[in-house]
Amino acid sequence: MEKQQLAPDPGPQPRKSKPVSSLGRLRAVLVVFGASGVLLAVWIAAIMGQEFVDKLKPPHLSLYQNETWDQVTNRSAVVRPLVSGDDRFDIIATVWLRGNAAQQAAYQEDRYPDAASELVEDSKDTHIHKEFRMPDTNKLQPANIGKLTMWLDAGVRPTKAQDDIFEVVLYSGVIIQNATLSDKGFTAEVPLEFPLGVFLEQNLTAQHLRASFVVSPSVKMDHLQNFSSWMPDYVLETQWRSRPASPTEQKSLIDGAIDSFSLSVPMIEFHPIMSHCDVILNAAGFTNTTPAHNQPWGSNARRHPHVISRIHLRILNEQHLFNLEAYSTVHDKLRRTSCGQGYNSGKGLPHRSVCSRTYQEVGPMETRLEFADSHRGETEWAYAPFLSAALNAAGPLDYIPVPVNRVNCSAQASYNSTHLPGLEPSLLNDTMKVIWRVSFSGRTPRKMLFSDLAAFAPAINASQNEVERIEAQIQFEHRNSLRAHRFHVDSHPRRRLVVYTLGFLSRLFALLLHITYYRRLILTVGISIRGQWLSVASVLAWTVKLMLNSSDSAEKIGLGFKIFLSVIPLFAITRIEFSWRGFTRLPVTFAHATHTERASSRIDAKSSWRFIGASMLILATCLFVGDRDLIRSPLPPDPEATARSITDNIFSASVTAAHC
Repeated sequence: MEKQQLAPDPGPQPRKSKPVSSLGRLRAVLVVFGASGVLLAVWIAAIMGQEFVDKLKPPHLSLYQNETWDQVTNRSAVVRPLVSGDDRFDIIATVWLRGNAAQQAAYQEDRYPDAASELVEDSKDTHIHKEFRMPDTNKLQPANIGKLTMWLDAGVRPTKAQDDIFEVVLYSGVIIQNATLSDKGFTAEVPLEFPLGVFLEQNLTAQHLRASFVVSPSVKMDHLQNFSSWMPDYVLETQWRSRPASPTEQKSLIDGAIDSFSLSVPMIEFHPIMSHCDVILNAAGFTNTTPAHNQPWGSNARRHPHVISRIHLRILNEQHLFNLEAYSTVHDKLRRTSCGQGYNSGKGLPHRSVCSRTYQEVGPMETRLEFADSHRGETEWAYAPFLSAALNAAGPLDYIPVPVNRVNCSAQASYNSTHLPGLEPSLLNDTMKVIWRVSFSGRTPRKMLFSDLAAFAPAINASQNEVERIEAQIQFEHRNSLRAHRFHVDSHPRRRLVVYTLGFLSRLFALLLHITYYRRLILTVGISIRGQWLSVASVLAWTVKLMLNSSDSAEKIGLGFKIFLSVIPLFAITRIEFSWRGFTRLPVTFAHATHTERASSRIDAKSSWRFIGASMLILATCLFVGDRDLIRSPLPPDPEATARSITDNIFSASVTAAHC
C-alpha cells in the first residue's frame, strides 16, 4: 500500500470577518460623536469653572504681608486695618433732596457772587471723560479682563460753584450701632416724607434724591497726622456731602479723613411706566394707548422716576496686613488715574461724576491713614474700611413710582384728538411717604466678589398687576438668597435655598424613577389601560386649553414636560418595540399580549364606563367645590382667576379628576 504523503499543518485558520451592518456603523458613529460631545462639554465646563474661580480671587492678594500684627518687627513698613477684629463702629445715614432750579440759583448767587465770570468754555480741553472697561475678545483669559478701555465723553466739567449743590437734609442719624466687620443681619427702617416739586424738572437726575453713609469707628484717631484719598484733591473738595455740617466751620483733619471713605448712593432710577395721559384716556373710554413696556427708551424725560426704598450695605471684612511699599504703589497710581484722569495719556480732567468706586478697582486702597506712634516714635499706616452698596438689591416692589405727571398731554396728538381738557405736567400729591429699608452685613473678599457676580437685575414691568408683581418680588428674593441678602428679619435664605434644592432633586429623582419604570416594564399586568388613556387625554385637554388661552412661556415649558411624561406610559400599554429592519421598513413593531396581560385586561374591562364616569364626576365636584390649597398662599386673590368662568373651572376640575 502506497504511503500517503502528509501535508504540513497550516495552523489555525483565520476567523472570518463578520460583516458590519448598517445599524452597527450607525452605533459606532453615534458613540464617537457622543464621546466627543461629552469631552467637549467637560473641557468647556473646566474652562468656565477655572475662570469663575479666578474671578473669586481677591484682587489685592499680591499686596498682603504674610505676617500678623504681633509678628511684625517694623510696624512702619506695613499697612494695618483701621477697624479689625472686635473693633466696633457705627454707620450714620443721611438722606438728601436737591432743591429746585430757583433754589439752586439763589444758593449759588449767595455763596459765589462771581460765579458767572468763572464759566468754562466748551472746548476739547474742558470736557471730562468716563472710562468704560470691557474684556479682550481676542484673548479670553482672566488676566486680560478689563484691559481694553473705551472713553466716553461726559460733557464740559462744571465749575466748583456749579458743583456746590443746594440740598435739604430729610433724615440724618445712626442706623447701625456697635457693629463689627463680621456682623450680618442688621436692619433698619426709616420713614421718609419729602415734597415733589423738584421731580417736575426735565433735567431730573438720579442724584436729586440720594443717601450718604459714613462709617464712624470707635477706635481712637487722635494721633492722625495725615491721610491720602484715592480721589484727586479737586474731586475730594467737590465730592458729595456725606453728613450735615456747618458751612462756616472748618472741617477737622479727622472728620475729613472719615468723610473720604464715605459712600453716596442715588435713590432714584428711571423706568418706563404707563403715561398719566394714557390713564386719563383709558378712564374716558379711549383705547388708543401705548403699553408701558413698549414705550421707547431715551432720556430721563421719557421715563418715570422711581424711588428705591431698599438698600443693602456691605462692609469689607478685610483684616490682612499690606506691605507698605506695594500698597503705596497701587494707591498712588490709583490716585493719579482715577475719576477720568487716565484719559489722553493722563491728561484728563477729574470729576466726581466719572469716578468708578468698585471693590475690584478701589477696595482697601480707598484711603491711606498716617498715624504717629507716641510710644515707639514711629509712623504707622492704616487703611480705611471699605463700605459699598450691593448691586441690584431692590426687588420690583421696592421701586415706587413718584406720584407726578411729567408728560405734557396737550402736546400729544392722540390726546388732543379726543378734545379732553389740556393737562400740563403737575403734581398728583404734594408730598410722598416712603419706608426706607436698610440692611447690613459684613462680607469677606470672596463673598463680596461672588455677591457682585450673582447680582441679578430685577425686571420692572409697569403693566403687571399686583399679583404678578408680588410673584416677581418673591422670585427675586429667592435669587438674592444666593447672595445671603435677607429682605426680612424672619427670612432664612440658606434654609430656603436648601429646601428648594431638595425639592428640585426630589422631583428629578421621581422623574428618573418614572422613566425607568415604564422604560423597563415588560408586562402590563396590573396596569389599567383605560386609566392610562384617560391620563393621556387629560394632558391633551390641558394642551388645547393652553393653546387657546394666552399663557406665558413657563407654563408652555411645563406643559412640554407633562406631554413627555404622558408619552412614556404609551410605550408600555401599546407594547411598542423598536428594532432596526433596514432602510425600507419601519423600525416599529407591536408585541402580542401574553396570557397574563389578556387576563389583566379582562379584569380591567369589568369596570363599566358608567362607574368610571360617575367617579370622575364626583372627583371633579370635590375639586371644584372644595379648597385645593392645603397651605394658604400669602398672595392676594388673582383678579383674572376670580373672573374666570364657571365652565372653565368645571373643565379644569374634570381634567384633574381624569388625571387622578
